[in-house]
Amino acid sequence: MNKAILLFLFFAFTLGICAQTEVKNADTPKIKIANTNITNKPFQSWGVGIDIGTDGGGINVITNLSPHFIARAGFDYFGFSNKPDDMNLDVETDDGDDVSAKINTLKVNLSNAKLLVDYYPFRNGIFSLTGGLYVGQSKITMKGHADQKFNLDDIVIQPDANGYFDASLVLGNSVKPYFGIGLGRTLAKKRIGFRFELGAIYQGHYKIKSDYMTSESVSEANNAIEDELPKSVLDFWPVLNFNLSYRFK
Repeated sequence: MNKAILLFLFFAFTLGICAQTEVKNADTPKIKIANTNITNKPFQSWGVGIDIGTDGGGINVITNLSPHFIARAGFDYFGFSNKPDDMNLDVETDDGDDVSAKINTLKVNLSNAKLLVDYYPFRNGIFSLTGGLYVGQSKITMKGHADQKFNLDDIVIQPDANGYFDASLVLGNSVKPYFGIGLGRTLAKKRIGFRFELGAIYQGHYKIKSDYMTSESVSEANNAIEDELPKSVLDFWPVLNFNLSYRFK
């Protein structure tokens, strides 16, 4: 009888421990590893994007460096050309005689390659800080024709033997640092991403270049530009653009 009671208690105790273990296992939440959208390994996610703004229209290739850093490389371009019919210049010679001169062509060329990195302080956030470089030479070119050498205020222009001349306004340096802020995802969480960006390119001083002007005239022209607009305005090119991206990996 005592043996039966002891055996019963042994089985009851064993079953109780097993039941208690099963309850604890049922109540314990299972830990799942989150499947993040951007991997910790660099160059694992890829996308392409198009953008349009004050720096022109362009295309980008986008990849991840980490969950917080996204890199993009691309090219922006804006071009405009006009041949005015009645853009005559009111100019004269050193002796005060009138000269027949006109502008034949005006051309704007803004073309830049760019390498930018977007930093997202919050892993899944939409706010970002952007830094990088623009590389390219942007300029406005004027081509014209005149019967002879003429003075435009204090600037002397000497056309070639056929009467043609040109001059370019170079918009800063060829290598330009950039800083901006953005709202949206450069590299989409799923497939399609949208992003607005506001920033500024530090491009440096504007410069007049022409083979048909004396060095003194070029210096005078550059001084006239700085007198009209402060350097703080000329040195920076404002950037406001919209980006649409597609993530394929």
